[in-house]
Amino acid sequence: MVARRLAESQGMDSIIRAPAVAGKPRRLHAPGTPHLVDSKVPAAAEAQAPAPTPLPLAPAAAPAAVLAAAAIAEASARLEAERQAWKAQAEQEQRSWLAEATQQRAAQQRQDEAQRAAWLEQAEQERQAALEAAAQEGRQAGQELARQDAQQAVQAQLARLQAAAGELAQARETLQGAAEEDAVELAFAMLCRVLGERAATREGIAAMVQAQCAALRDDRQLTVYLHPDDCGAMDGGAQGALRYAADPGIALGGCRIESAAGTLDARLERQLEQLRLALLQARRERG
Repeated sequence: MVARRLAESQGMDSIIRAPAVAGKPRRLHAPGTPHLVDSKVPAAAEAQAPAPTPLPLAPAAAPAAVLAAAAIAEASARLEAERQAWKAQAEQEQRSWLAEATQQRAAQQRQDEAQRAAWLEQAEQERQAALEAAAQEGRQAGQELARQDAQQAVQAQLARLQAAAGELAQARETLQGAAEEDAVELAFAMLCRVLGERAATREGIAAMVQAQCAALRDDRQLTVYLHPDDCGAMDGGAQGALRYAADPGIALGGCRIESAAGTLDARLERQLEQLRLALLQARRERG
């Protein structure tokens, strides 16, 4: 609207300041007076001479020219005043528009900053939530891994304990078997001592010789080989077909009988060895 008024003002001003543009003469008169003078200013003369020297007017036309000039000056002043008013109004409106635009821009900037701050806060919250979720997941994964490690450690320890229990049972069986063998050996040693002591007597030797001779069942000449000490103890005890002879290779309490039918080895150590083997075999068969 201000621009339109400025354009109209400038158009009117150009019309007033360049009367040669009009194609026909205008009547100039003061308000309230009859039309007195018709004037026409050539357009070519206006273009060639910006300020022509006025011709001397007739005495009758002088008041009309003065009135016309006054009217033109008044119209020009009024138009200039309106133009200045319009210009001031346009400047005021422009300043108002600039102020409003500045306020709107500031408000928009504040709104953008607030929205940006909200976005940043939301992004920070989402980041914190993601970090917390990752930490929670890491803790759960760590706990699961620790549980698996503990379970594997327990299983490994249980396997070691089972293996140790198996080894212990095997060792116990071995020790038990060794203890039984030791017991057999100990019993055998005690038996050997008892039998050896009994066989070292004259009566024991005589009883053994009689038992072996009875087992041989041979009435022909029999030669009984004894340890030299046993043979000395039996000196004079030979009867009939029985004869005693010393043999250092035979231990105390043992004898070897020879006849025409063959030889009977009745040495005490051989009999005790057979007894020991029989005891060990019985233990193994028992388990």
